[in-house]
Amino acid sequence: MNELMVVPKYEDDDTITLNLNRSMPDGMTQDLRVLAEILKLKRIAGGKAEAALINTLIVPLGAKPDNFGNYVLDIKRKDGKVSKVLWSCHTDTVHHSDGVQKLTVVKDTGVLGVDSVTGCLGADDGAGLWLLLQMIHAKIPGHYIFHREEELGRRGSQYQAKCFPKRLKRYKIAIAFDRRGTKSIITHQMGVRTCSDAFADSLSSAIGMKHVKDTTGSYTDTASYAKLIDECTNVSIGYQNEHSVRETLDTMYLLELRDKMITFDEDCIVVSRDHSAVPEYKSYTSTRSYYSGHYTGYEEYGEGYEYGYHYKQKENTQPLSPQSQAIKDQLDMEALIRANARNLAVMLEKWQFTYDTLADAIFEETGSVAYPASRKDGKG
Repeated sequence: MNELMVVPKYEDDDTITLNLNRSMPDGMTQDLRVLAEILKLKRIAGGKAEAALINTLIVPLGAKPDNFGNYVLDIKRKDGKVSKVLWSCHTDTVHHSDGVQKLTVVKDTGVLGVDSVTGCLGADDGAGLWLLLQMIHAKIPGHYIFHREEELGRRGSQYQAKCFPKRLKRYKIAIAFDRRGTKSIITHQMGVRTCSDAFADSLSSAIGMKHVKDTTGSYTDTASYAKLIDECTNVSIGYQNEHSVRETLDTMYLLELRDKMITFDEDCIVVSRDHSAVPEYKSYTSTRSYYSGHYTGYEEYGEGYEYGYHYKQKENTQPLSPQSQAIKDQLDMEALIRANARNLAVMLEKWQFTYDTLADAIFEETGSVAYPASRKDGKG
């Protein structure tokens, strides 16, 4: 691995800045210098690094904040009409500490990684954010939203959906760039259809990179708009193994996607789903090691719950399948743990667990650990 950049160790009183004139090493293009600066930042929600990104890259575009902190920018069509497309990304990551990090690049491949034993690269969703910036500079029409706190349960997009439903209903299409891989156009998020097959096929044709329909999507911000906007999807942005130290980003794919999107024509897109229709459900199976099972027959509700994940059974549904009952039990277990966190910490200490041994056990089982902000270095 070649070293992409060396950054000073972050201290609490350091000023976090972006160097947009940094030169790239062999195997990378100058087009990606802004991306590299984005990914060097460990952008925990509400942290200094996230603020540096917003103030350096988003505010100068003329984007305006709502009261939650989402930044919104509109670009009209050449004919003066309002675009029917909402473009979505998010500014936060799952890092457990604020600051900066070292990146690595595989020569001649453009695959980015992170030089760290904890944390993640942050291409989820730094890559999607970079792409939206590129599209804005190319003046691609649309309603652009840089969402806050997606990783804490889509809080930014839920705020938008709650406070601005009439405005959001003006749009027919919501497209996020926040999906792993290089081939997916998501049609279902957590088992609920959020866009039609006809839409997905037309979007694939418009992009021209042989993307395929994918029913295995988890939640991203466009799920918050599925009851307001007809076609809501999530498109692969090129990362793999998100939320872990193994996260990588295929920058060659990202550059090709950028080249396609800066000539995007929304008039080629088919809209056939009706957001007001009865939702269509499908069993959901996660492909991630830290989540397994099926999800069907539930809808999200209840603002104010930590991380935003709280479910209720839909009225008049058939009895749950064994798989669906299992995932409901898992969600109930998560809620029970959150409600009794202090008591569980006491119990774990009695069972001879320490902070470090518990963190090690979680990492060994799942491949990643979400450390509390009070432990900036992760371990005790």
